[in-house]
Amino acid sequence: MVGIIGEKDFAETLKLGIGEFLKKELSLDLSEEKTKITNLGSERARFLGVEFHIPNPRESKLITRNMADGRKIVSRVNHVRIFFKAPMKEIYADLQKAGFCKDDKGTPGAINK
Repeated sequence: MVGIIGEKDFAETLKLGIGEFLKKELSLDLSEEKTKITNLGSERARFLGVEFHIPNPRESKLITRNMADGRKIVSRVNHVRIFFKAPMKEIYADLQKAGFCKDDKGTPGAINK
């Protein structure tokens, strides 16, 4: 995974350069169907089972600051943070199938070995 701040043309050029490096130096090929360029501000990306995105301003954290004159100022934290979301229902279901959880809510089960 590579994160950049820049234009899509730059991202495509970088992707080609990385592909050439991986092929030449490490003898690895990039999978064209898996290797994607995604704008995290407008869509979500999934990598190793984790979904992530940059939130829109409505999802940003609000901070209240108390001023010396008694006023309170509410402002949003800069929303350049990346939100990560693990698919917990899928994880719990897999753990339940493997015998590590009693139910689909993630309640741990005893291993009596």
